[in-house]
Amino acid sequence: MPFFYRFVCSCLSICSLSIFSFAQQEYPKDYFRSPLDIPILLSGNFGELRSNHFHAGLDMKTEGVEGKKIYAVADGYVSRIKISPWGYGKVLYITHPNGFVTVYAHLRNFNDIIGLFIKQAQYKAEEFEVELTLQPNELIVKKGDVVAFSGNTGGSGGPHLHFEIRDEKSENPINPLLFGFDIKDDVKPIIKEIILYPLSPTSTVNNSNQFKRFTPACGSPGNYSVNNPVLVNGKIGFGIDTYDLNSLVSNKVGVYTIELKVDGNRKYFYRMDRFSFDHSRCLNSHVDFSMYKKQKHWFQKLFVAPNNKLTIYHDLTDRGVLTFTKDTSHRVEFLVSDYNGNVSKLLLSVQSKPEGLKNNQEKISSKAVAFFKYGTVNEFKNENISLTFPEGVFYDDLNFEFHTTDTIKGAITPTYHVQNVYVPVNIPYNLSIRVDTLPVNVKRKALIVNVDEYGGKFPVGGDLRNDWLTANPKFLGSFTVMLDTTPPVISPLTIFNGTSGIREIKIKISDDLSGIKTYRGSIDGKWVVMEYEYKQSLLFHTFEKELSKGKHVFHLEVKDTRGNISEFTTEFNK
Repeated sequence: MPFFYRFVCSCLSICSLSIFSFAQQEYPKDYFRSPLDIPILLSGNFGELRSNHFHAGLDMKTEGVEGKKIYAVADGYVSRIKISPWGYGKVLYITHPNGFVTVYAHLRNFNDIIGLFIKQAQYKAEEFEVELTLQPNELIVKKGDVVAFSGNTGGSGGPHLHFEIRDEKSENPINPLLFGFDIKDDVKPIIKEIILYPLSPTSTVNNSNQFKRFTPACGSPGNYSVNNPVLVNGKIGFGIDTYDLNSLVSNKVGVYTIELKVDGNRKYFYRMDRFSFDHSRCLNSHVDFSMYKKQKHWFQKLFVAPNNKLTIYHDLTDRGVLTFTKDTSHRVEFLVSDYNGNVSKLLLSVQSKPEGLKNNQEKISSKAVAFFKYGTVNEFKNENISLTFPEGVFYDDLNFEFHTTDTIKGAITPTYHVQNVYVPVNIPYNLSIRVDTLPVNVKRKALIVNVDEYGGKFPVGGDLRNDWLTANPKFLGSFTVMLDTTPPVISPLTIFNGTSGIREIKIKISDDLSGIKTYRGSIDGKWVVMEYEYKQSLLFHTFEKELSKGKHVFHLEVKDTRGNISEFTTEFNK
């Protein structure tokens, strides 16, 4: 492979070659063209660390604007289309005869044929949000066909194209760079910090049972070191804060491989070729989740929790946990590479001590009420709250904490503190809070609310089952119950009574607590497509060509998740 030879020619030490020693599956290098007709510049890459997930594709810059032509990268057929205000926004899936599916996300709109197909489905369902599965003979495309135009829909933070390649059978995303896309990169990854964790009550780092962070010195590019030896004893875990840069842009992106070696022996290795969406949330175990929540600082842990199911790891020794018990010095190497074969290395000397802390039993918080095993169903109940954690919720065993505090302003129950926000969970669990004291007509307005450390309130929702309100959150923290009796707010921007000369309707909608559930817009009693851009709380409709000139009546109904309804009606002239 080309990068291998560039790597050899760079004259780095032979030990660094081990980063690329695993045989990789071969992928076609000249089958797919670029989905853009401008140079590919990345604002995000495959496997990059994101909140609660790994990034599943390449974020390609579109020169800061929407409307760039998006091309089918090879022959195939449109197999799936999804239109949503959330996530990928407007997204197109093309299945190719070679067993791969390409994905084009955050689109503004589609070519005329695909656009008409979507519009017909929306009017049939009377829904803006649609998800369509197509047969191979319905929408056939050829390599180089313009299938869509770039945008900023869904969860996008700015105009760009999110592009993926997936395995058709498993639906797992694959690193698109494996398919030969030309991305200029001769910049070596950056290593900002490393961290050492004592992993048992008697383990120590520099005579302390607390983790220690170290900022390395950088000599020549790609060569880092920590100047002073670090004293260690017992079970120790290592972590690293690292990222990559491409040659032509300033955006920070993810690295391709990380390797940890002790005295020349590999202890940990990961490579970001592909992963399963079913395991993507395990990112919260892959990183120091607590550090990220507290400081927005990404440390990748070079040791693996028992219930971390990611398949990106190779050659693990004791899950990456190192044990130091003898009076010996050790050479620790961190080797980080990007896809193009640029390698950075950090050298650390650790001095192993024969004895750690004596009689230092693990401290159990006074708030701990149970010990939960990660591989079993765990429950906690009292007269006012019921918690059921299915098998696999936690990544490791947990000293479970729980306590209750007084009712906050606007709430109707005390605040229940379920562990804390710094412990990640892998799958949803069952949270039920008793609301039996509420009148029947009021219970329908009740919802579970998450309260953050600053007093912010975020809807969790919940269904009423007998006298209990039940929800399935995917995070721990503080919860209470509140009532939402206030209807959504409708704020017209372009349409008022008697308005004329406009081409589209724009209306802001908002809700103060439970959130928008549904909306329905109509003109002269007939449903019309109202696109929802949640980042701006904006609904908009562009008039169809078929709408006749003259006077018309527009009506909008907006409902929140607790059944509160607002309506807006006005006349306009076209």
